[in-house]
Amino acid sequence: MVASWIRACCLAWVLGASGLSGPAKMWRVGDYSKKLAASNLQDLHVFSIAKPAEASASSSHKRVWRWKEAVMGVGHDQFEAKPKTTRRLVETVALFGGGVVDEVVVLANCARLEIYVASPASGEVVAACAAAFLDDQVSSWQDQGGEVGVGALLSFMDRPSLITEPSIPFGGVELIADMTFQCSQIAAAAITISGSENVARHLSLIAVGLPTGRAYNTFSPFSSRDAHILLQLKRVLEYSSNIVSPSGFPPPCRARLGTLFRGALSAGKAARDPSIVPEINALRFTWSATAASAAAAAEGAVQKAVDPTISRIQAELLALDQGNSVVALREKARVAVDSAIAHAQVQTLGSLATKAVASAVGRKLHAPTMALRRGVKINETDVLEQVVAAALSAVGSP
Repeated sequence: MVASWIRACCLAWVLGASGLSGPAKMWRVGDYSKKLAASNLQDLHVFSIAKPAEASASSSHKRVWRWKEAVMGVGHDQFEAKPKTTRRLVETVALFGGGVVDEVVVLANCARLEIYVASPASGEVVAACAAAFLDDQVSSWQDQGGEVGVGALLSFMDRPSLITEPSIPFGGVELIADMTFQCSQIAAAAITISGSENVARHLSLIAVGLPTGRAYNTFSPFSSRDAHILLQLKRVLEYSSNIVSPSGFPPPCRARLGTLFRGALSAGKAARDPSIVPEINALRFTWSATAASAAAAAEGAVQKAVDPTISRIQAELLALDQGNSVVALREKARVAVDSAIAHAQVQTLGSLATKAVASAVGRKLHAPTMALRRGVKINETDVLEQVVAAALSAVGSP
């Protein structure tokens, strides 16, 4: 009983227990948006669990993998994720994120189970919470008899009902470090990668066919088996992006993870295009391919497909952050001007005065807005003071 409670406490961050009054309550849309707007800029993380080696893997690692194969799919050649179950899994994390988990995508195939999140939390916190989330799902699946009887026989079916809503105790966030033994084993079996550049490289290499641990001299860009990862990435992106929640919540995957996954897909396609990576021509026919030519082609794919893609993803993510800064500045300016006009006891503005204020505010915001778009820091206090002064001058108030 105590272990289950601690496990749920550890789960609290990823499922947004902070501020909830009970397990059934979800954040209203307004609360969700406000909490995200108040948070730090989101960073990217991936919690990755590889297929366990039977001899050396822990019991918890194997237990998670049995759940993954039964619920998410076995993942043999030409495998595609179960769409309904995948949608339910990412939607569960998103709906119970409480404004803490901004975006989430789950990739589950024959080689790996990975949870991608956009969040202001540290990688250590993401690892603890992802481990607890998986432990909670696995325990629920086992309680339903998932490993025995009819449940085991139906593992080939797409059954979203196997993804359960978690039970979250109030105020459990502070106990996030107190993981159960099973949680700690799951966390130890995984690798957690943080930072947009590192996560972009990790996923781009997977898309190219050079995941962590694969030797460059085994690179096989013309293998249909290896290229199938592109379809898998495309599908999980679709499953996580095209979700319309009856509660009004946004899709689990939006701008940041969408940029990441679309970029990785472009890297995977570029690495298999001889016009971009001519070194792969030596691998077109198996009789002419050698380990040396495969390694050279892999180096070419990284330099000409992966590295440019990472730079492009970084630039797009930076533009998103700058865009958010511009929106925040404009909103602060609007609030400051409204407050100043009300304080000055200016009568209701007519259409001409309203246009004059808007024009004056726009002129004052132009330069700082362009500075933010270039990534240049501004003195926000000075900008707002100038904006308010311009607005009051436009309505003739001293």
